Amino acid sequence: NAQRIGLGKPEVPVAIIQEPNDDIIPEGQVRQLEADWCAQGVQVDYLEGFLPPLMPSTATVHMAAGLHSKGADWLADRVAGGAVNDTCSAT
Repeated sequence: NAQRIGLGKPEVPVAIIQEPNDDIIPEGQVRQLEADWCAQGVQVDYLEGFLPPLMPSTATVHMAAGLHSKGADWLADRVAGGAVNDTCSAT
């Protein structure tokens, strides 16, 4: 339980990138993590990817989310002091 990601509370804004066609972590689980963190007052920016289903059951889309340009742009904005787009109010 100590390592369950939704139980802890990040002390900094977080971005969650979800590929709709991720065949490893279903979107519902990711949305639940967003809701759990939002309920704890965490600034969450939910970013949805765009990749089509690529080679199902191979984790290709799951791994590709880490290379998503939205994540790099989000991190660059934080380093530059940009405001966080908090999507918690939309959930």
